Amino acid sequence: RSDNRVCSLTFAPDGLHLAVGYENGCVQLLNGKSCRLVLVVLRVAYRNMCIAFAPSGLHLVVSLQDGGVQLLDAKSLSVVTWRHEGDHVCSLTWAPNGLHLAIGYEHGRVELLDKFLCLVSDVRYSDDHVSSLTFATSGSHLAVGYEDGRVQLLDAESLLVVRDCFTVLNLKHLASYLSCVAYAPSGRHLVVCYGHGLVQLLDVESLRLVQDLRLAAGIMSCVAYE
Repeated sequence: RSDNRVCSLTFAPDGLHLAVGYENGCVQLLNGKSCRLVLVVLRVAYRNMCIAFAPSGLHLVVSLQDGGVQLLDAKSLSVVTWRHEGDHVCSLTWAPNGLHLAIGYEHGRVELLDKFLCLVSDVRYSDDHVSSLTFATSGSHLAVGYEDGRVQLLDAESLLVVRDCFTVLNLKHLASYLSCVAYAPSGRHLVVCYGHGLVQLLDVESLRLVQDLRLAAGIMSCVAYE
């Protein structure tokens, strides 16, 4: 237990460990079953915005508030390599094959890095925050959700736009925002969550609405499939 706020957490692919990033820059590695502390690194940097295990389970990527990204050894939590950008990181996700890492920034930029954090490609289609990124299970496409309600489907190699839509109009007038996008395991649908408790199911081929549901009156911040 820590007195600091949790910013992000992620399970290792094999489920044996859970990595937790805290607001004070501490990263903890816990036993995935007992949640007992295995290893802790203090002050990796101030405030860990996002953390994610590589699909291989060998590395852990940590994004930092000042725009930096660090690649850590998953066993020792020692720094393997790092990359620094001036813009704040809002979201990141590994490609299913572990060869690429996608990063979304505060002012709309999306980067595609290789597994050593070297830049492969970058684009900017919006000035709004990138709330969430997720690769299709096939790895062929990258879904990007922006805070203003825009959802884009990008080609995972070129980052060119395949499909583009606004799921909810006038979100700011509703005092809300898009918080999360996630692919269904079948790859046929996208789930989109909003700050005012709305959840939408979109058809991937058209990005058209299939179903929507108001689940809560509070903030809806994250969604995941079993």
